[in-house]
Amino acid sequence: MSDLAIVIVGHDHCRELMNVLQSLYAVDHQEAFSVVLVDNASTDGTAEAVQRHYPHVNLIQNPERYGFAKNVNIGIKQTGDEPYILVLNPDIVCHPHSIDRLMTFIRSVDDAGVVGAKLIYPDGSTQYSCRRFSNPLSPFIRLLKLDRLFSEIKILHREFMLDYDHATTKDVDYVIGACMLLRRDALNDVGTFDEKFFLYYEDQDLCYRMWKNGWKVFYVPESEMTHEYRRESAKKFLSKIQRIHLQSMMYLYQKHGLILSRPLGRKAQSAARRQLQATRQKP
Repeated sequence: MSDLAIVIVGHDHCRELMNVLQSLYAVDHQEAFSVVLVDNASTDGTAEAVQRHYPHVNLIQNPERYGFAKNVNIGIKQTGDEPYILVLNPDIVCHPHSIDRLMTFIRSVDDAGVVGAKLIYPDGSTQYSCRRFSNPLSPFIRLLKLDRLFSEIKILHREFMLDYDHATTKDVDYVIGACMLLRRDALNDVGTFDEKFFLYYEDQDLCYRMWKNGWKVFYVPESEMTHEYRRESAKKFLSKIQRIHLQSMMYLYQKHGLILSRPLGRKAQSAARRQLQATRQKP
């Protein structure tokens, strides 16, 4: 019986899925795992290829397209009772020992609810996959491509944690949904992904709820994976995907408030209340 279930969601990602599955099964990982693949109504032969080359993968075929959050939840429901769930994008390639290192870390930190690996681009450069919670202005800066003109914009500098070396393990506001190792106990506590997010911001929402409920989020660069990362929302001005991006952003701020900062967990909130009461009782 393994401790780890891996959930992958793909839509017309046959080539990428073959790569990620090869990276999972071609390397001897110390950690045993099962894989659930949610095929989001692909038309590129994904299901046939997976059934032919990886018949042991638990393949779920959607009759129609759903959002990312709903797809991940479908996959989680198909897992067993493994205490840890690794959510991976189809365009991830796992390096040797990357999964083992994530699992070693999360087992060693009792209140770690989410753990993310260091993601790199195919050219070897670092992807800023751990971040501070978004500023409401940042999507508009990127939408208008001002980030390409002004590389030192303070809002983005802070959000993408450019003041951090991305080489040391650190507790962070959130890690992007391309690679999230989740503790099942934490999911049972805070709930799974919010399916009102069709795409984007569901990772921020989940990590915010983790922090709010006393669980922590960590970035572990000792674990390294390659992420191809196609930024679809940057292609055409006010495209459909950009409108989805903005809708998800508005829902996030409607749900949690306009300015997101890392909330105190329940233990910290109780300690702060006790300290405040003690201060008030002093003569």
